[in-house]
Amino acid sequence: MGFTRLAAPRVVASLEASVVAFASLGKARRVAALTTDPVHLHVMPLTGSGSAKTTVVALDEARGLALLNPDVAVVLTDDALWSLRDIRHQVRVEVVARDVRALCAHPAGGHALAFGWDGRGIELTAGGDGVDARDFVTRGDIRSAVLSGDHALVAMAGAGGGEGPAFRCHPGTTPESGAVGRADLPLAAAGCDRLRGGPALAVLASPGATEVVLVSGGAMAAPSVGTVDLGHEVVDVGVVETTLFTLGADGRVRMFDGITPDATGAATPTAEVALGLRGRPTAFHATSAGGARLWGGSDQGEVVCVAAAKGTL
Repeated sequence: MGFTRLAAPRVVASLEASVVAFASLGKARRVAALTTDPVHLHVMPLTGSGSAKTTVVALDEARGLALLNPDVAVVLTDDALWSLRDIRHQVRVEVVARDVRALCAHPAGGHALAFGWDGRGIELTAGGDGVDARDFVTRGDIRSAVLSGDHALVAMAGAGGGEGPAFRCHPGTTPESGAVGRADLPLAAAGCDRLRGGPALAVLASPGATEVVLVSGGAMAAPSVGTVDLGHEVVDVGVVETTLFTLGADGRVRMFDGITPDATGAATPTAEVALGLRGRPTAFHATSAGGARLWGGSDQGEVVCVAAAKGTL
């Protein structure tokens, strides 16, 4: 049974600085919001209520976040990765790698991936003395990635037929092993810098765009691919199981249950709700541990949570 409705939004934090990223720890039932100028890390329960902690981080700016465990996080600044150790007490900040353009978190924690401007991949894990970083060689020009369960999904430039963009699904926690799923992507995917979801349904999107590229059956030898018009500008997207959720530039969360790559015409949301954010929407995140929840953040530091439910009213 798919998701059928969205609950009323709840304001769960007011951080007074622009929210740029979220990350979660499924096993620990925690979610974190990262702000910039100033840089604050706000960690709270996945329920959106209960004990929360806001930590001031001694960095000038930030744009990406991964949680490795309840004590260790990784933050991406303009072009460097920084480890945050002992975030539940007295945080310590140390540089992990430089010349980094992208950071990809695993929703369960434990590890993360990063990609350098020079094309190298970096696997990040929590070590005894902070964060361990292992460089690896990537297979092509990876533009975006998502970690889901025991698969690493990537979108690549110049790897498809005719040297267009391509999708690959690799077993394991890095895209080093041979791909089990391969598909050429439409040219529209070349401008997408967000890859969300997993093997069942992956979505490529770009902030401000009205179209997304869907990939279903990503772990199959020949995944299905299609471009879908959502009818609104997106800030970001999220996927839980095979349901697509979007945060629009208008501050509304929309749910597209049962959406498929072969959809024609403008897709119609199966449910939607206005977040009522104070300020402009800037960040979005979907979590599934303990129930589906959608998290939205604004440039004025407000964080709002919406639960998605299954079944009839």
